[in-house]
Amino acid sequence: MIKRLPYNNPFFKQLNFLSPKVALYIESSNEFKDLSDIVTKIRNIDISNLAFEWRILPTIFNDTEKNEVL
Repeated sequence: MIKRLPYNNPFFKQLNFLSPKVALYIESSNEFKDLSDIVTKIRNIDISNLAFEWRILPTIFNDTEKNEVL
């Protein structure tokens, strides 16, 4: 897989926010306050809804559920 995917591509570096360690914890998710770089690559996304969902995502899961995906 490493040979097939261009990990040096800046777009792949922007996808770090998908890691559960980042997305599910407020402290880490605050590092990615603005996902507008991703939105420019994906069309038909409401940036306001995306921002809202990103902010509340860490509060949706309890600690046990978060630990299950780590």
